[in-house]
Amino acid sequence: MDSIRTSLQQVIDPEIGINIVDLGLVYDISQTDNQVHVLMTLTSAGCPLQDLIASQMRQQILQDHPDINQVKIEVTFDPPWQRSMMSSTATSLLGG
Repeated sequence: MDSIRTSLQQVIDPEIGINIVDLGLVYDISQTDNQVHVLMTLTSAGCPLQDLIASQMRQQILQDHPDINQVKIEVTFDPPWQRSMMSSTATSLLGG
């Protein structure tokens, strides 16, 4: 799943300007044959960019992994996102 996670590091949250992996938005990645399932969250439940981010995630995974032909993005808010979920890189970029 490391290669999928690396692909997702190319997906930037358009409001914050940091990739979704370093933001701590990606909770789990699983793969069965040629299908990938990503469990993720958003920084807020009412995020208007949910569809855009999911679309970019699918596009990036399919582009980087020609053996994958289906990507399912599942959004959860349990547990809710917190700043403590960010990587040290993201924390320092946001001045924390």
